[in-house]
Amino acid sequence: MERYILQPSENNGWWVVTDMKYKIAVLFKEHEFTTKKYASILKDPDASESEIRRLLRSTKDLNHYMRDALAHIAF
Repeated sequence: MERYILQPSENNGWWVVTDMKYKIAVLFKEHEFTTKKYASILKDPDASESEIRRLLRSTKDLNHYMRDALAHIAF
C-alpha cells in the first residue's frame, strides 16, 4: 500500500494528500503548500498514539515527501 495518496480536491486549484500511515489528510492550495494548508485527523480506532502525536509525526514526514516528490504541485 502506498503511504501517500494525492488527489485533486473538488475545489479548483486545491489538492488533498493523505498520509495512510498516520491517517492524516492535508488540503492545500496548488503551489502554496507552505502557506495554504489545512490538516484533518482521520478516525483510526487502531491508532496507538494520540491524534496530536500522529499529526506531529506526519507533518515532518509529509513535508519531506512534498519537497522530494511533489514540489511541482506543492511549491
